[in-house]
Amino acid sequence: MQANVKVDLLRLFHRQHGACSTLKCSPAEGNDGYHDSFDMDEIEKELGATRFRKLIDFIIKRKSSLVSHGHRIWPNDHEEINKRGAEVHCVLARDLEAFLAGGN
Repeated sequence: MQANVKVDLLRLFHRQHGACSTLKCSPAEGNDGYHDSFDMDEIEKELGATRFRKLIDFIIKRKSSLVSHGHRIWPNDHEEINKRGAEVHCVLARDLEAFLAGGN
């Protein structure tokens, strides 16, 4: 993807998800461009463990879910055995936006 197209897509994404743009992470990116979601590891680092747990509870209460796009795979030697070689899941931007806009 060309750099100028990438910048324009990011600007559009941040206009659509204003509360998400306050975080220091970018949307998950795959071969086909940006996805309407964020890497859960990046979100956990940004929010901290306690707020991230609140986000997961919020997602469950909304009857939403985490998604996977194949954007990243955990390494085969990951410290958590169940994550070894598995796809990293993503938090949907709409869920994160609602969580942050709600003052969480």
